[in-house]
Amino acid sequence: MDFGWTLLIEALATIISLGILFVVISYFLYFPIKDSIKKREKFLDDRYKDANKINSDALKTQAAISERLKASKNEAKEIIDLSKKEANELKAQIIEQANVKAKTTVEQAREQIKNEEIEMYEKLKDEISSISILVAKKILEKETDPKVDQKMIDDLIKTIQNEK
Repeated sequence: MDFGWTLLIEALATIISLGILFVVISYFLYFPIKDSIKKREKFLDDRYKDANKINSDALKTQAAISERLKASKNEAKEIIDLSKKEANELKAQIIEQANVKAKTTVEQAREQIKNEEIEMYEKLKDEISSISILVAKKILEKETDPKVDQKMIDDLIKTIQNEK
C-alpha cells in the first residue's frame, strides 16, 4: 500500500507543480504576450481608422476639387458665351453703322449727282440761250420780219422745255 500513497502524493505534487508552473508561465509569459497582442491590435486598429479617415478626407477633398473644377468650367463657359454674345452684338452694331454710313454716302452721292445735273442743265440752258440769242441776232441781221423771228424764238424755247 505504500505504493498507492506515494503515487497519489507524486500525482498530487505533479498537479500542484503544474498549477504553480501554469500560474508562473501565465504571469510571466501569457499575460505579457496577451497585453502585447492587445496593444498591437489597438495600434493596428488606430492606424486602420486613421487610414480610413485620411481616405475619407481625400475623397471629400477630391469631391470638393471636382466641384470647384466643374464650377470653374461652367464659369469659363459662361464667360465665353457672354464674350461671344457681346462680340455678336458689337458685330451687329458695326454692320448697322456701316449700313447707315453707306446709305448716307449713297444718298449724298445721289444728291450731289442731282445737284450737278441741275447745274449742268442750267449751264446748258444758259449756253442754249446764248446760242439762241446769237442765232437770233444773226437772223435779225439778215431778215427783219418780226413775226418769223418771234416764231423761231418760240419754237426754240418750246424745244428746250421739251428736252427737260
